[in-house]
Amino acid sequence: MTTQNVAETGAANATEAETRRVALALFEAMEDIAAMDALIAPDATVWALGGGYLNRDDFYPIHKPYIDRPEPTSRRTVLHGLIVDGERAAIEMEWEISWPDVTYHQFYHHVLIVRDGLIQTMRLYQDPIEGAKLFS
Repeated sequence: MTTQNVAETGAANATEAETRRVALALFEAMEDIAAMDALIAPDATVWALGGGYLNRDDFYPIHKPYIDRPEPTSRRTVLHGLIVDGERAAIEMEWEISWPDVTYHQFYHHVLIVRDGLIQTMRLYQDPIEGAKLFS
């Protein structure tokens, strides 16, 4: 292995570690919209199944129906999988949260590109019919 290959491998490992850290932080912030929002770069590209490309500035306001709800009666989050390859991460998550009037049970698959410690590109795949229970 040449010195250049060692340096490239070290840089790739550092990039993967940063990508993993940001992806896990996104999962851990699933119920904290402000924390999720802080992980996304100001000029990031955000796309969601059923909604298409979102204006980056709308990420926080889109979640207002959730933010305005009272404390839930029950909640459960599960990390089903995380694959990291350089600056790209694929994360599979499940979130079930209940209030007296509604239970929201969603499976998410997010594809992220992370640079400089922030999400630069975020593609969100989830069931839009389930999403309508909470966000419409």
